[in-house]
Amino acid sequence: MTDRDASARCPLHDQAVPLYGQAIEKQTWDSLRARFGTVAPVEIAPGVATWLVLGYNETVEVLRNPSTYSHDSRGWREITEGRVKPDSPLMPIFGYRPNVVFADGAEHHRLRAAIVDGLGRLTEQRIRADIREIADQLIDRFVAVGRAEAIGQYARWLPVLVMNRAYGMDDRSGYLLAELTRKVYDSDPATAAQANQQIESYYAELVSVKREQPGPDLPSWMMAHPAGLTDDELIQQLAQMMNGNSEATTHLISNTLLALLGDRRLGNAYARSEVQIEEAVNRVLWQDPPVPVLPARYATADTRILGTEVRAGDGVLLGLAAAHADPVLGSPEAISTSTHVNRAFLAWGAGPHRCPAERLARQIVYTAVGRLLQRLPGARLDAAVEELAWHPTPFLRGLVELPVEFPPGEPLHPPAPPRGAAPTPAQPRRSSPWLSLLTSWARGRQ
Repeated sequence: MTDRDASARCPLHDQAVPLYGQAIEKQTWDSLRARFGTVAPVEIAPGVATWLVLGYNETVEVLRNPSTYSHDSRGWREITEGRVKPDSPLMPIFGYRPNVVFADGAEHHRLRAAIVDGLGRLTEQRIRADIREIADQLIDRFVAVGRAEAIGQYARWLPVLVMNRAYGMDDRSGYLLAELTRKVYDSDPATAAQANQQIESYYAELVSVKREQPGPDLPSWMMAHPAGLTDDELIQQLAQMMNGNSEATTHLISNTLLALLGDRRLGNAYARSEVQIEEAVNRVLWQDPPVPVLPARYATADTRILGTEVRAGDGVLLGLAAAHADPVLGSPEAISTSTHVNRAFLAWGAGPHRCPAERLARQIVYTAVGRLLQRLPGARLDAAVEELAWHPTPFLRGLVELPVEFPPGEPLHPPAPPRGAAPTPAQPRRSSPWLSLLTSWARGRQ
């Protein structure tokens, strides 16, 4: 009897409904809730099953209880029993890496402390100035055309470039890093894996540079932190902060733009200053969060979630969007549009693993959306809302493209090369043909 045969006899695999590919369009949170209740068995790839928590209170319970629901995927039954292979396209999401996301207990606290304290040293003035400067540079590239694809020409680049500056690196290398980050999410598995390796090489070079020439930047502050991060640990944390936040921030920008441009009532209220940008973002976080399903927690012992038996080693996904629509909370529309600012949503997580970069991400989104609409008065969607295509994955609620049109305007500044220059390490920690290209680009030689 094979592992697949044995697993098929358990309720999880026996009842699991597909939640991947075209099957995603056939499933709704309400239909899953009506069929299974608070916890639904789902397949995230053929033969790969996990639990999906749909209830708000139950999601909070899992998020706040890492001793029962570990972040370490090495104990996940689908991996240990061979249904998720090392070359599976699921591994970029679920495969263990030695970073803060997969750590628990004291190790998580140590890694997180270096991140939180480092981010805390980024001043509001510095953050705001960098975001606005980069936003204006990007807008200047298309403002005179009267038409733009707001994700590919704007929202995708902004978070990576802002973070790259916080890392003390040159904008030229930031553009390359943004393209590699896109490939991790939007390309075939082989290309994505190669891009991920290139990204890690980038951070290895960055760490080598900062060991030689520390500066007023996040990597240097994290190096000096009492947590005592090794070079490999620092590489992993820097890569995780960028990869984990850039795509979600990109689509929080684009989802907010869609809400303001696609919903005439909301857009008019924003134009009349009846709705502030912070309110618009909060509504999107309630109704259309960029991470609708949060991967993943792994049961450390046999347990129960509101009557559903969960075995040790089972995976547990957190349905954040489903939790926001839980009937126990009342009407989602009433909650997200209430006159007071309701921040009880779970888009940033909860418990000890709550996103440490929320302040930075919010500032990027507020400035990105506000600046674009200010620079492009009269902007409107260049397609019907129902014609827009969404990424076919439960782990990302984001548009493939967001075309907009607007009366052409004038650039604020003449074209100029990106500011600064990446420092040159005395002895690079690693070398590769790709890394040579990267450092040549970063130093303005290409």
